[in-house]
Amino acid sequence: MQRVRQAYSDRLSYPEAATLIGKLLAQWPRAPQDEPYMLALATALRAYPRCVAMAAIEPTTGVASEKTFGLGPTVADVVAWCDRESAWMRRIVERDKLGHARAKDRADAIADQRRTQEARKLRPDLEELRRRHGPDWGLSTGEVFTSTGAPSQKERQRIDRKIIAEYERIGQKPVYAASGMLMSPGLLEIMQRKLGPENKDDDWGP
Repeated sequence: MQRVRQAYSDRLSYPEAATLIGKLLAQWPRAPQDEPYMLALATALRAYPRCVAMAAIEPTTGVASEKTFGLGPTVADVVAWCDRESAWMRRIVERDKLGHARAKDRADAIADQRRTQEARKLRPDLEELRRRHGPDWGLSTGEVFTSTGAPSQKERQRIDRKIIAEYERIGQKPVYAASGMLMSPGLLEIMQRKLGPENKDDDWGP
């Protein structure tokens, strides 16, 4: 495979192509010898692998074996012959490029999956958050409130003092919801995780 790729990418220089065109035209005694004509043929040869271009000038198997009329070969004659003879090399090279592209896509997908898994390992799960902030997420001091009504002002103050103490412990400024209610660090972290990292620094309070 590597040899085919190397051979396919190997091209003639202009002097080499001009020499081959001279040998090719020698097979037509009355072929034109003007410079634009020869330059056009040389340019056509340089568009193909060196091995194909050299084979094109062979008397018994090259362009001359198929060009039986006219004063000499045309650019179309040279291109048609070289296209046909280099087609198998082109197919191999293109198939190899496609294989490399697919392999790279697979490797990139595996790398992305590994990065996602590593990022998930660094994020605290629900159980870890509960151990960090307690089963009530820092919202209360252990009192159980029934559905008969909201906590009293005195109870609310005790709750707020506990939440503020938690903020002081972690070195963070207290955050209030839009309603003016003091949010616990645990509840704040949950909301930030749900909204995404792009909203992490949003102003949660008035």
